[in-house]
Amino acid sequence: MPTKKKIAPFTFKEAVNKIEGLSDCWKPGLQALEGKYRNLIEAEETMKFCGSLDLDHCLTKMKYNLSERKWDYIICYDGKLYFVEVHSASTSDKTEVIEKKKALKDWLNSDGKDLKSLDAGHPKIWLISPGSGNQVRSKKGFKMPTANLNKDLARQGIVLQSKLRFPLI
Repeated sequence: MPTKKKIAPFTFKEAVNKIEGLSDCWKPGLQALEGKYRNLIEAEETMKFCGSLDLDHCLTKMKYNLSERKWDYIICYDGKLYFVEVHSASTSDKTEVIEKKKALKDWLNSDGKDLKSLDAGHPKIWLISPGSGNQVRSKKGFKMPTANLNKDLARQGIVLQSKLRFPLI
């Protein structure tokens, strides 16, 4: 009796192309990211980057629920997806980032469902934007340790990083 051939899951590019309106949004490597953000991302093996997507830009261009807050980027590394929000590092931004994560989850459960099978299962990443420093600031502008904020964000499935190095653990 012949064995059944396993059907390979979609590649990132194939999954993006299945989503209406996103077919021209997939970019090779990290090209979907603004140049100033690419410097925040490193990899042991850069050839394992399998594309990126500027989700915020593409959904805005499609006029997709403009009232919703949109997550910035999706990065594919070694066949798995990582969701990255580049944002200033202030405790007052926490609520906005959490709202963006909820909107991302809702989108992945509806129009973006073809991407769910490629999700690395890693917490969503809040990457501290350049110019805001590597320090988290309180609502009053004081520098503060990231530990307390990270603990709270972890409960929300978000991790705060000043730089990414792939593979993520």
